[in-house]
Amino acid sequence: MIRVLVVGCGSIGERHLRVLQQVPGVEPVPVEPRPEKRALLRETYDLREEYESFEQADLGAFDAVFVCTPSNQHIGYAQAAAEAGCHVFVEKPLSTTLEGVDALIAGTRQRGLVLQVGYVLRHHPNTQDIERWIQEGALGEVRAASYIGGYDVAQARPDYRGTYWQRRLTGGGAIWDASHQIDLFEWFVGPIVEVSAFGTRISELEVEAAVEDAATVCYRFETGALASAMYNHFRRDRRGIFELVGSEGSVIWDYDTTTATLYRHATKTYEARSYVCERDDFYLAQARNFIAAVRGEAEPRVTGEDGKASLLVALACYRSMVESRAVKVEEIGR
Repeated sequence: MIRVLVVGCGSIGERHLRVLQQVPGVEPVPVEPRPEKRALLRETYDLREEYESFEQADLGAFDAVFVCTPSNQHIGYAQAAAEAGCHVFVEKPLSTTLEGVDALIAGTRQRGLVLQVGYVLRHHPNTQDIERWIQEGALGEVRAASYIGGYDVAQARPDYRGTYWQRRLTGGGAIWDASHQIDLFEWFVGPIVEVSAFGTRISELEVEAAVEDAATVCYRFETGALASAMYNHFRRDRRGIFELVGSEGSVIWDYDTTTATLYRHATKTYEARSYVCERDDFYLAQARNFIAAVRGEAEPRVTGEDGKASLLVALACYRSMVESRAVKVEEIGR
């Protein structure tokens, strides 16, 4: 039995707890400071063990730790878990600063531990198709990309005022959420080397002034490819359209209809792949990948190095917004 400590059981932590219970041979145990939430978890998930605080748990009794706290707390919990010999899963973003990031990556590597970051969209069935099409050469050289999307934070998280989303330091803001798309851009196209970003708070969301609810970003890749992206967190309909344009074909992925469509220039044909799935399905795929990596049966799909790469790009976006200029990622440190 692989025992997993889930630290922080807000919406994402509870989701991880739920899907981990569906992985054979895994026992998740929550850490949650709120007594009313612990009672709800006990009733909903038939738990036989729980903790009010991280310090109460004997890490020696666990094989792995899922860190699902506000983003500025990720590194501290992850480092403590690694030092105790536990494999580590960290929700995205890996952190909101670079402090401790290199030490965590080096420490887990030296100890032979898995360090995986929660960019769950790499586990989506549509992105699996897109990766395969790219590897097969169906797109040729990817030369341009774009993303447009967003959702209503107040509708999705009615309690957002008391969550991480209220402050930039804890991971609130369009760019931190957009690190999912940053990760996909780099996975599909390659390293991002320069960004130019604009961000603002324009809606009625009750968040600190530094938390942007809309952002537009231009990305330049090491390959010379360009991408544009527009993110917001006040649109009434949830939306996410991702596009890749290559020398031999193109792909449009509509997250909301779970459909990826490939255009092949050589044959002038379209190929669409659609799925019927729930959000838990690709979180479950992510959990299975992590547990397989812990067992030595697979490689983690998103490594600590991947998480650092996306963090660097996000930090470059924030510097660009503050300084009103294009920022090279190497200025942040890669």
